Amino acid sequence: MIILKILLMIIFYLFIFLLSILFILLISPIKGSASIDTSSIRLKGSYLFGILKIEYNQTLIVKILGFNLSMGDSDDEEDSESNEKKDVKEKKKKSFGRPSLEILHLTLDLIKKLIRIIAPKEARLQLTLGLDDPYYTEMAHIISMVLFLPLNSRKKYTFHLTPVLNDIAIDYKGYARINFSIIQLILPLLRFIIRKPVREYFNIKIIKRKP
Repeated sequence: MIILKILLMIIFYLFIFLLSILFILLISPIKGSASIDTSSIRLKGSYLFGILKIEYNQTLIVKILGFNLSMGDSDDEEDSESNEKKDVKEKKKKSFGRPSLEILHLTLDLIKKLIRIIAPKEARLQLTLGLDDPYYTEMAHIISMVLFLPLNSRKKYTFHLTPVLNDIAIDYKGYARINFSIIQLILPLLRFIIRKPVREYFNIKIIKRKP
């Protein structure tokens, strides 16, 4: 009896431990930034409150708790086998009927919410452009103003193109920063799945308790 109680306590604490790890994985922010210009691309990212870090500046560096982690290449045979398995799975997928307008509306609404979450919290881009014909340069400038207008209306977003009418030139410099968590993506997905039209379309059944 004592041994059974000990086993149950071990299972219980193991369950709590695994649940805590899952909770940390879900709420841990995924942070990243990217800087680009005509000569280089620099990327930085972190996860698990900085325990896992990724940096790229001509070379890829992965760090766990400050220690570098070497990345190995996968074999071609393994890739071909995985591709074959994917093909088999794709053939076994069920074919769904044409979605209703309500399904399309809910899907588009979900995509918008996910884009808002993943979209950079800060972004800026400075372009300098000069073509051999000033007419085309000015047309590109006008088009850029139209395209950049909704982006520049957002806070901490700055997009601008400087035309060069008397010379041929191209130069750019940009920066973007992201910050979101996995739980932020899961919540709208769950709300999408539990909607009745979505459940009926994908034939998802919710088990109800019998009265």
